[in-house]
Amino acid sequence: MYRVRYAEIPEYPTMVRIYSLQEMPPTSMYLKILRHLGRKQHKLVFTLDIFVDATSVYIFQEYVSTGNMVEFLEKSPIVSEAQAAVWAKQLFEALDFLADQGLVHRSITPNHLLVKKVGAECCIKLTGFKQTAIYLGGAALDDIAYLPCWPASQQPSDGPNFQAPEVYGNPSAGEHFNPLLADIWSFGANVYFFLAKQYPYNIGGGLADLDAEVLANIHHQLSTVSGDGQNFLYSTMRANANNRMPFHFIVKHPWMHSVRSHVSAVVDEENSKISA
Repeated sequence: MYRVRYAEIPEYPTMVRIYSLQEMPPTSMYLKILRHLGRKQHKLVFTLDIFVDATSVYIFQEYVSTGNMVEFLEKSPIVSEAQAAVWAKQLFEALDFLADQGLVHRSITPNHLLVKKVGAECCIKLTGFKQTAIYLGGAALDDIAYLPCWPASQQPSDGPNFQAPEVYGNPSAGEHFNPLLADIWSFGANVYFFLAKQYPYNIGGGLADLDAEVLANIHHQLSTVSGDGQNFLYSTMRANANNRMPFHFIVKHPWMHSVRSHVSAVVDEENSKISA
């Protein structure tokens, strides 16, 4: 990654990532998705341009100097419940935009949440689109394109990667999962991480009663979080995907109503200068 100046907006912090054509074929789905997303939604890291020459692919993107959520939390005191709710709403808006495009992120982790300072506020922007997938298989909204499970034997080595439990299974037997419901679990696990700075359950402990473990961790690690906040977290991280809070109920939950509305206005004004 290199810092550069982007000629069209020279005052805007910009970086370039350079890949060989072998690493990043010009026709890859990843590049198609970046081109499509561009500068359409300011809760996503902007892609300003993509250039291909005879040997390399150059991806010019917004540079966020504060770093990712892991780095931010390592240097920060305890995050308030109000701040976590603001970040949760911003992350939901990013995922909601992707869903409107028929896309699911599939790799929501604190490493893919960049913290951007806008005035006095710390806002988050979603990046890391290499696993992003098309989830609508037809014209109807409920025509979900299910994805094949990853081998269950892979989970221990993957560790706490913020993937929903149903992502791991037996792909050779045709097991698959709903990627939108899986991203809801990942969303909840990230919000839990904002507050607890921990993963919501012990990967090595098995999944015998995951609901009970997650709920106990919420009550123990986040005892000072409001009842609405605890309910929100548990509802998004239910072990059975069909028991999770539906995607479009997230923003309607009472905990989301606690978000300070002026934060979005500040960010909207800042990013409107360079949106497409």
